[in-house]
Amino acid sequence: MKIAILSALTIPSGTTFKMLLPYEPLAHKQVHPHPWVANLAFGLAQLENNEVHVISLTSNVRNDVEFTYQNVHYHLLKSTEKTFRKLTLNYFDNLKVQKKLNRLKPDIVHGQGRQTDGLSAVKSRFPNIITSHGEIVNELKSYKKNYKYIVKRYFEEKVNKNMKFAIGVSPTTVADLQRFLKKENTFLIDNALAPEFFDSYQLKWESKVLYVGALSARKRVLELIQAIEKIDHLSLSIATQTPENNLYFKEIRAYIENVGIKNRIHFLGQLAPKEVANEMAKSLCVVLPSNFESFGMPMAEAQAIGKPVIGSMVGGIPYLVEEGKTGFLIEPGNTQQITEKLMYFLNHIDEAKKMGTFAAEKAQKRWHPISVAKTTFEVYQMVIKNS
Repeated sequence: MKIAILSALTIPSGTTFKMLLPYEPLAHKQVHPHPWVANLAFGLAQLENNEVHVISLTSNVRNDVEFTYQNVHYHLLKSTEKTFRKLTLNYFDNLKVQKKLNRLKPDIVHGQGRQTDGLSAVKSRFPNIITSHGEIVNELKSYKKNYKYIVKRYFEEKVNKNMKFAIGVSPTTVADLQRFLKKENTFLIDNALAPEFFDSYQLKWESKVLYVGALSARKRVLELIQAIEKIDHLSLSIATQTPENNLYFKEIRAYIENVGIKNRIHFLGQLAPKEVANEMAKSLCVVLPSNFESFGMPMAEAQAIGKPVIGSMVGGIPYLVEEGKTGFLIEPGNTQQITEKLMYFLNHIDEAKKMGTFAAEKAQKRWHPISVAKTTFEVYQMVIKNS
C-alpha cells in the first residue's frame, strides 16, 4: 500500500536533519518535532509491502527537499511567504501539496489534525482519513479571538464539513469527532511512541523528577516547581524545546531565583528520544500537570520505560494512566496533590517499581509503533474499501 501522510513539519528521531540537511535553516532551528507522526510512519514502513511518504510544508528550507530515513520517504515542501500564505488562506500551498499527491498517486492520504494538513487530505482526490489530536474547543482556548483565531476556526469548520473518516487519539477526542461523523466512521487509535522507548534500560530510582514538554501557562510547570520546592531533597529536570526568551520561561527562571532553589531545577534543553529515555530511566517519576492534553506523550513514554507517572485528570491523560496501578492523577493546578504523590513515591520505592513494571508490560501492546501501525493499517483498508 502506498501511504501519504500530510503533517506539520515532522522530524525523525535523533539529529537526522543536522546530518542530512546541514546547509538548510531547518538544521539550526528549534522546532516542534511532531514525533507521533514520524513514529507512525516508521511503524507503517516496517509492515510488508508498504511505501510510506510524509509530506510537510515548511518555510525552513531554501528549496523542496526529499530524503529517505528508516524506509520512510520525507518530502519537505517550501511554503509560500508567511503574509501571502495568510492572505490566500494557504491556497497556493495546498495546490503544491495536491500536485505532489497527484504525482505520488497514493492508495490513501492521512491528514494530521483539523487545520491545513487535514484540509489538504480531505480535499484530495484519493481515499482519505484525518487524525484529530484534540477537541476544537480546547485547541482554541489558548488563542485570542483575533485574525489567527478566525483562520483556525475556518480551517476546522472546512475539515469538519468534508471529512468522511477520522481517528481520535483519546476517548474525548473521538467523542468530539462524533459530533460531525457517524460513530462507525470514527476510530480510537493511540499515538505511537518512538522505538527507543522500548529498548532495555538499567532503571535507577534517584530523587529526581522529570518534566518533558513545552513551557507554557497551559502546562502548569510553575505549580510543579512549587511542589518540588516543598521537598528539600528532591530535584526537577526539565527537557523542553521552548526557547529561553519565552515569557513563561522567564517567569519560571525568576521564580526559581527568588525562592532560592536554582540548584535543584535543571534545564536540559531539547533532547532526542534516546536522551529523553535515558533521563526517564534514572528518574523517580515523570509529571505532566497540564490544564489540558489531548494525549500526553510523556505519560506514555515514561510507562514504556518502566516508570510511574503523575498527570492531571484532564483530556486524554486519564486514558493513559491507571490510577494507583501505573501512576496517579491529580487536579490541574493542585500543588498540594502533586507534593503528596511525589512524597508517596519517595517513601514507597518498591511500590513505585511495581507500578513501573506493570506500566511497561501494558505499553508494549498499546504504544509500540508497529502495534499502532497494524491497527492504523486495518483502518486504512476499511477506508479504501468504503471510499
